[in-house]
Amino acid sequence: MTCCLSVDDQVFAAAFVRSHGSFKEMERIFGVSYPTIKARLRRI
Repeated sequence: MTCCLSVDDQVFAAAFVRSHGSFKEMERIFGVSYPTIKARLRRI
């Protein structure tokens, strides 16, 4: 089975790696809450 991430998900994942997994930094970059980031990572 092959899985492909959307461009938005690729950007999100790359930002997560660049921020060294910092949820605080992800909140700042994307302007969303901790639960939103957690849910999106779970979905990806």
